[in-house]
Amino acid sequence: MNVDKATIRAGLEELGIVPGDVLLVHSSLRSFGYVTGGASTVIDALLETVGDSGTILVPTLTFSVLKSSPRYFSVTRTPSSSGKITEAFRRRPGAHRSRHPVSSAAAIGPQAGFLTSDHRDTPCGPDSPYHRLYALGGKVVFFGASLGSNTLFHCAEEITAPAYLGYATIASAIVEDAGGRRHTVSARRYDCFDRGVIRYLANMEPVFRARGLLRCVTIGQSRTCLIPAQDNVGVSCEILAEDPDYILSPLQ
Repeated sequence: MNVDKATIRAGLEELGIVPGDVLLVHSSLRSFGYVTGGASTVIDALLETVGDSGTILVPTLTFSVLKSSPRYFSVTRTPSSSGKITEAFRRRPGAHRSRHPVSSAAAIGPQAGFLTSDHRDTPCGPDSPYHRLYALGGKVVFFGASLGSNTLFHCAEEITAPAYLGYATIASAIVEDAGGRRHTVSARRYDCFDRGVIRYLANMEPVFRARGLLRCVTIGQSRTCLIPAQDNVGVSCEILAEDPDYILSPLQ
């Protein structure tokens, strides 16, 4: 079965996505099966579904920067390591990309500048694109991606500050902005993995399901799901307050 733009749009509309929506999209192109036109078709479907008044945000992570010396990140040239859709998306004319050296995000639409303009400290803090999307009342879409990729859970962690959460400083990184100007910056990243702390974010899926917050459809071969951003963060904060270690062991 070939998946085309009309099929993807129909699935997004079945999920309840409407013109004007602000979406954070986690994606796996491979999950669909064969997509006519590849990543560009998926992006076109997203942009057309939310319309000129809507905005799409995608993660464009660049952890390879940590292996370079000096640590160097170019807003326009450093490729995304978050999948083919995100790499094609951040290269689109009109895309804005945030300046965090390892946890950047790219956006297209009327809210793109607001979402990406001040992302300079932690991955998901108050000035990050992810937290700003939550504040705008956006929605989170998972194209064939599990809830293990649920970035907004990290917003909840930064709000509740569980004991396991920690940061490492990325010192003296060189960030080249969209205008080609270079800046020496310091930013923070999560250091949980460095300390042997493994987080199983997919533990939240049965919680969201039990509360009727997770809506899913099948597009081609892709299980595509949606959670409202405010419910996503709100329920995650609630769980972290009740049991800060809930996501530190896999569910049996």
